[in-house]
Amino acid sequence: MVIQSYFIDKKRKKFNKNDIQNGDLQKIKYLAVFTDDESKFNKQHLKKLKKKLQLEDDQINMLTFKKKNSAVNEFGGTFIEKKDFNWFAKIKKQEIKKYFDKKYDLFIDCSSSEEEIKQFIVQKINANLKVSHSFKESNLYNLSIDVDEEDYDTYIDELLKYLKILNLI
Repeated sequence: MVIQSYFIDKKRKKFNKNDIQNGDLQKIKYLAVFTDDESKFNKQHLKKLKKKLQLEDDQINMLTFKKKNSAVNEFGGTFIEKKDFNWFAKIKKQEIKKYFDKKYDLFIDCSSSEEEIKQFIVQKINANLKVSHSFKESNLYNLSIDVDEEDYDTYIDELLKYLKILNLI
């Protein structure tokens, strides 16, 4: 796994921060949410986002980083694990590749993970606006909201407030 980590880190460093260019931001039509199996983000939080952003199920894609040996995926989205990457940090599963091939208006990181795979995923996702609830890796995101990592109700409320200010909802 050390070799795999080396290549993931090497690929991750190739990506530059996605700066927002004039005209890039538009009303939210497609949402990508990244979480992990240790996060406190749950289906109720997702329903709240869906309702406030006025999105349908087919406009939301979930990706869950699986750390534990859990077979349960509360969101019905896609699982991603370390074993889904080959030694050269190429994604093996077609289902996961499709997640990265799509263009999103908004990417929300709701994970608690600090691993290099998370950083790789955040940099690889094709989204106009990337949002996090952590300042630890703020160079990966366009917007970081400083709230407790377990307080997703406040996080979502603050996110919606900023999206309204940016005239995206």
